[in-house]
Amino acid sequence: MNDVLKVLEKRGAGDLHLMRKLKFVPTMIDMICKRISTCPRTQLARLAKVIGLVIKILTKFCSLRENRNYMIQTNRVLPLIDLLSWCLNRQTELFFGIEFMPGLFQTITTHLKHRVPYECQLLKEYMVDLLISS
Repeated sequence: MNDVLKVLEKRGAGDLHLMRKLKFVPTMIDMICKRISTCPRTQLARLAKVIGLVIKILTKFCSLRENRNYMIQTNRVLPLIDLLSWCLNRQTELFFGIEFMPGLFQTITTHLKHRVPYECQLLKEYMVDLLISS
C-alpha cells in the first residue's frame, strides 16, 4: 500500500483513471470490509495502519470528479459508511486509537458534497439514508 501511495503522489490524473479501469479500488475496499469483521482483537492495530493507507489512497483517488461519480455509481461508498459505523460502535479507548478516522470522515464528506449526475441521484439519496440510519 505504501508503494501505491508513493506512485499516486508522484503521478497525476492518468494513474487515477488507470486505478479505476483496473478495478483496484473495489478490490481494496472489499478486502478491508471483509477483514475488519474477522480480524482478531490483537491484530486490530496492524489492520488500522493498513486501513489508514487505504483511506489515503481513496482520498487521492477521489480527487477526480469522475472517480467520485464511479464510487457513488458502484456503491463503493457504502462499505466506507459501514466502516465508519463499526468504528463509532467500538469501545472508547479503541475509538481514540483509530488514526484513520479524520481521513474516513473527509472521504465520506467529499462524496456527500459531490454533485452527482441526475441518473446517480437516487444512489446518493440511498447513501445519505444509510449514513443517517447507521
